[in-house]
Amino acid sequence: MKKHHIILSVTGILSISAAVISSMYIRHMERGLPAGTVGNTVVKPAVSEMFSVQDYNDAAECVKEYFPYFECCDLRELRYAGDTESQQESRSRSDEGYAKDLEFMVLSSDFFVNPLPVFYTDNDSWAHNSMYSDFKWILCRTKGDTGWIICDHGYC
Repeated sequence: MKKHHIILSVTGILSISAAVISSMYIRHMERGLPAGTVGNTVVKPAVSEMFSVQDYNDAAECVKEYFPYFECCDLRELRYAGDTESQQESRSRSDEGYAKDLEFMVLSSDFFVNPLPVFYTDNDSWAHNSMYSDFKWILCRTKGDTGWIICDHGYC
């Protein structure tokens, strides 16, 4: 009889423990991965004949506002890719049928993908614990407008 009570007690404790751990795991997974961070981003000064310092700063802020969607990543550096690359992008997009009154700015960035937190499964978007360099951000706006939007990003 005593052996039967011990087995029931152990089974009950294991069942309760499994339920608590499962509940904690599910609640943890519902939070999603940590957002990308921009707090320590170095924004390199830009030299451009096409864009003002304010234009560049606005474009950099646009990227920094979007970057939290890059889960588990830290934006380390952001820089202007140059007038030549921005002009090439404008010509290329114009050839693809984009409106002629749009202007494009290309920024380059370096970011680090942090190790995957405990209990999270990988979505295979990035190689964790790795640095990505010269990742491009293609921004566009209507000429004369101050509002940049991200048209594309990646290794173009």
